[in-house]
Amino acid sequence: MSCPACGKKYTIDRNLTGYHIPEPPVAEWARELSNTQSPSKESLEEVKDEFKRRNQRKRKPNKSKKKRSINPNAKSFIALTVIAAIVAIVFPFLSSISNPQFDVNFNEGNNKFKFLDRSENNAPMYFEGCGDISYEVRTNYSSPRDLELIEYSLDEISKVYGRNFVFKGTTDSFVAEDINSNILINFTSANESQELKEAKLNNGPDIAGLGGPFAPILTSKPISRSWAWTKGFVLIERSYWLNYDEFQKVNLVIHEIGHVLGLDHPANLKGQIMGYGDDISVELGSGDKLGLQALSALAGCREMPEF
Repeated sequence: MSCPACGKKYTIDRNLTGYHIPEPPVAEWARELSNTQSPSKESLEEVKDEFKRRNQRKRKPNKSKKKRSINPNAKSFIALTVIAAIVAIVFPFLSSISNPQFDVNFNEGNNKFKFLDRSENNAPMYFEGCGDISYEVRTNYSSPRDLELIEYSLDEISKVYGRNFVFKGTTDSFVAEDINSNILINFTSANESQELKEAKLNNGPDIAGLGGPFAPILTSKPISRSWAWTKGFVLIERSYWLNYDEFQKVNLVIHEIGHVLGLDHPANLKGQIMGYGDDISVELGSGDKLGLQALSALAGCREMPEF
C-alpha cells in the first residue's frame, strides 16, 4: 500500500500475518467526494433557525429562576389587592340584589302604632315563627286569679295576632334564659330586679312593668338579612300589681306582651293599649291591632294588611 503523504509504497509479508489485506479504494473515495453536493441556502437557513430555537429553549430555565426570585410577600400583596378590588366592585352590586331595602310604607304615625326595632335592611323585627308561643309564670306573689287574668290577656292578643299562647306552668326561675318556654312572666320588684330598678331611675318611679324580646336570629323573612326574636320576658312590679284592679292588670299584661312581640309606644297614644297614661283600656285599639297584624305578616303567618 502507498503512503498518502509521500506516495512511497509498502508491502506486508503475508507469511507474517497470514491475512491478505487489500488495497483501499482510494480512487473510488475520491470520485465520491467530488460528486458530493454543497448545502443549499435553504438548508443553511434551516440550520440557523434550529440553532436559534435551541438557544431560546436553553434560556427559559434562567427566566423562570428570575420569576421565582420575586418576594413571596409581594406576590401575596398583589393577589390580595386584586381580590379586594373585585370584592369592592362586585359585593355592593350583589348585596343590592340579594338584600334590598325593605320599602313597605306602614305609615306608623297616622296608624297609631310603632315598631320596637328594625333590621339593618329596614325590615321591622318580629317574634319568630307562626306556631304556638309557650310561656311560664314566676308566682312568688301572684294568685290563681292572676294566672286567669294573664290567660285572658294573651287570648285577646291571640285573636288579632293569629298565634296561640300556651301556658307551660309556674317556675322558680328568675330569668327567661333558664326556661325552655318562649316567654317568662316574672312577678318581682325593683329590690331584686336590676332592670326594674334602672327603669325607675331613668323614667320615674311609676313603672308598673317592663317587657321586651331578646335572643334574635338571622332569617330570610320578609327579605334576606332580616332579624327575628326567639324569646321574651315580662317583669311586673309587686308594689303596683297587688294594688291594681283587674282592668289595670289586663291592660298591663297586654301592653308588656305587645313589647315582647315587637311593638313600641306609638307617637299617637290615644285609644291604644300600647300607649300609656290615664286612659286604661282592656280592648286593643286600631293601632294595636294593625301593628300586631303587620308583625304576624312579616313572619309569614298571614297576608300583610293595608296601610
